Amino acid sequence: MGGGGGYAEDVFVAKNKNNGSDSFQRPITVASGEYGTFGSSIAVGEYQSNTIAHVAWTNANNEVKYSRDVGLSGTYEPPQLLSQPITGDPDTGDNWGVSIAADNNGNVYAVWHSRIDSNYEEDIYIARSQNGGESGSWGLPKLVNGDWGSFGYERTWRDLFPSIVVDSSGNLHLTFSWGGEIMYTKSEDNGQTWPYLVSAQGGAPYPNYGFPSIATLDGTNIYISWTYGGYVYCVSSYDGGVSWDALSAINPVPALTYNGFTSVAVNQAGDVYVVNNNDHNLDVYKRLSGETTWSTSNPYSISDTFDPNVATDIDGNAAIMWLDYSADTVNFIRN
Repeated sequence: MGGGGGYAEDVFVAKNKNNGSDSFQRPITVASGEYGTFGSSIAVGEYQSNTIAHVAWTNANNEVKYSRDVGLSGTYEPPQLLSQPITGDPDTGDNWGVSIAADNNGNVYAVWHSRIDSNYEEDIYIARSQNGGESGSWGLPKLVNGDWGSFGYERTWRDLFPSIVVDSSGNLHLTFSWGGEIMYTKSEDNGQTWPYLVSAQGGAPYPNYGFPSIATLDGTNIYISWTYGGYVYCVSSYDGGVSWDALSAINPVPALTYNGFTSVAVNQAGDVYVVNNNDHNLDVYKRLSGETTWSTSNPYSISDTFDPNVATDIDGNAAIMWLDYSADTVNFIRN
């Protein structure tokens, strides 16, 4: 699930329901009046026999906000504030780059990075709801990074734009940009500890743009996407994040203009989706299970698109959410 940037005032969602076809429904407004929205994320989970769409974003007040649609009715609840200050914590309240994940047992997780001092050093925080995102069910944020010294990690570097996903066993998988390198870590205790850290770039001499996205279902096959220099990348691990395959651009011809944000998702069949804003328009890439090539589509004519996010449901359908810079809205489509 992705998290990134783009300024807007409203939040939108769109959905598809034809197993990844190019047909998407019209957008739904999630929240209005969220001036300066920068970064959004979407996830789908089950709780008390309801399928719930979970949406999170940050705004110009540097707040992390959350809303949900219970039963996929198209109606989103009033936003909740997640980024509550912690007594004694150095967090300055400048919160950005939110990402959200949900399982089918009512656990919902949100992560974001927060500036901790005037030198723009950032830390990563996680908040959790154990009740399907119900109002009042979110705990206080908890620091993620800080205990990786044995892996060569230095907290003085910038930890930016985390992306989180929960697998079918309830384990959490996290990627983020650390000093310009795409990193991967995992938690097996609901985000309480993150015992190891590895590079998802495998030492390859490729730079990154710093907005990674992560997806997995079984916790063994894991996918991370990001962009740099007009190219869209997606790397895979087939051993639970221990090793990662070689980098290869999805788009053989680089975009000529801005394409900073991507999001990746995988369905039960093993089909992988990557969405990207290319010149503020929406590109959707799809790789079928067992294949190595990617197909490209433009399912919805969109201008001034920022920070697209994609998720899949239990039937393999894809849902895409994005920020609309010109209309100051957050949108959603599905097939």
